[in-house]
Amino acid sequence: MRDWSDAVAGLVDAWRDRSPERLLATVLFVAAPCPAYAHPHVFIDVMMQVEIDAAGAVSGLRYDWAFDDFYSAFMTQGLERADGTPTPAALAALAETFVEKLDDADYFTIATAEDHQLQTSGAQNVNMRLEAGRLRLTFALPLRSLKSPPRKISIKIFDPEYLVALDLKDDVGLVNAPAHCRLSVARPAALSASDSAKLDDSKRTQKLEPDFGRKRANTIFIDCADAKD
Repeated sequence: MRDWSDAVAGLVDAWRDRSPERLLATVLFVAAPCPAYAHPHVFIDVMMQVEIDAAGAVSGLRYDWAFDDFYSAFMTQGLERADGTPTPAALAALAETFVEKLDDADYFTIATAEDHQLQTSGAQNVNMRLEAGRLRLTFALPLRSLKSPPRKISIKIFDPEYLVALDLKDDVGLVNAPAHCRLSVARPAALSASDSAKLDDSKRTQKLEPDFGRKRANTIFIDCADAKD
């Protein structure tokens, strides 16, 4: 677990100089601690599409993330503005920082095909905008397999430390998919009484057990294998 005393110091320094890079590092991936708030600290609505290539294999993801309004307001303070709105250049710089940090966190995405994990090639077509008071980050995330092209995969979306809550919306779609491809979504089960107590206690301790966020993971299953496979 991270050292929360360091997180507090980092947040104070970042707030003083309004550096987007330092704010992102301390808030999104250190999640500035506050005794009044439990985990999670940042909330993201996740829209996603799964890309299928000409061979019927899963080739990548298209993400559209909408950050909560409180976090969006915090992250855009101090950005260069024109007519009261962050400039495209300021948002592009912020998006670049997001993607750099997200790459270190595997984009909160674990994709597996049978017995092996797929690798990402880094975010592409990155864009950030401010819409109705919320930061929206869109990007494409190519996936590649070290074995045969994956036609059956599962994708888990979660932050292991549950500092960030990722809420997968219902409109998950397939792009360029053959008619036989199937997609299903498994939502996280309700927390047990014990886990609910641990989450509530995080208001006081600012700590959760390692990998607690896996219990809140959404899982997407894609099956593009046809009868010949």
